[in-house]
Amino acid sequence: MKRYPIDESLGKLANFHPAFNRFVATMGKIFMPNILFYLKRAKANYRLIRFKDHYPFNVYVVYPNGDINQSRPCYLYLHGGGFAYKANGSQVAQFLTIIKDLNVVGIIVDYSVLKLYPIPNQQILKAFDYLYENADLLYIDKEHIAVGGDSAGGYLAADLARLCSEWIKAMVLCFPVLDPLLSTESMKNFLDTPLWNGKNNKKMWSMYGQGNPEVPNFLHLQDYSCFPPAYIEACEFDCLKDEAIAFRDKLVLAGCPVTFRFIKGAMHGYDILKSSPLTEKSIEERIEFLRSSL
Repeated sequence: MKRYPIDESLGKLANFHPAFNRFVATMGKIFMPNILFYLKRAKANYRLIRFKDHYPFNVYVVYPNGDINQSRPCYLYLHGGGFAYKANGSQVAQFLTIIKDLNVVGIIVDYSVLKLYPIPNQQILKAFDYLYENADLLYIDKEHIAVGGDSAGGYLAADLARLCSEWIKAMVLCFPVLDPLLSTESMKNFLDTPLWNGKNNKKMWSMYGQGNPEVPNFLHLQDYSCFPPAYIEACEFDCLKDEAIAFRDKLVLAGCPVTFRFIKGAMHGYDILKSSPLTEKSIEERIEFLRSSL
């Protein structure tokens, strides 16, 4: 297995190569704590909204410190996990850090995992429609809503921004999944990188897209001018690196403002290690982008 010059602060992750397949993901779905567990552990002030669809799912409206009866901007976060894993503790903790620092209402959607497209996308769109229509009751300033996501959550965030561009002010995409065709050079070259690699990414799409031609490919859209201002991160040793760069280039060409960060020495999902200076800097940059956007 090839050794990559991973940043020293991420050394604990440099040799971490977790398995990814349907069995492992199913076990994770059964035994991993859910979002509610992490919110309760953090003593967050939240409101639970249940959607009793054919595939039920939950949405958590999380309020920062202070008076909840005050309209605030909103940050809607969609977690990564290969469309197969539930949100982990690090992702929820980062979400809480961001909304507390910005003093905004936070939304986190506990969408169904291990389901074929378009089930998660439809759930997220339904959640957004409900939140927008009930913004006054939830103390959300619906004129100032941003959406964000990491990895597969970045794909879902980009899709929501595409469909609801009129109502979304900004999007944050961290090492996002964007190309179901697996067509980039980094996807072909990074087949054994830590945490995530091209082989796992191929398995992910086989579990989520199944070759469905209706699955959006964000490197081959007809129009990119509809997207809101974007913050995009790409990691040096990530099979998804070239997807993020290509998407950035298409947005810039279409006149969309883009804040782009290239994380040298990092692998996909590096920010799970919160003690790394790379992670600390990235969270600061994400917060600053959202502050200027909202």
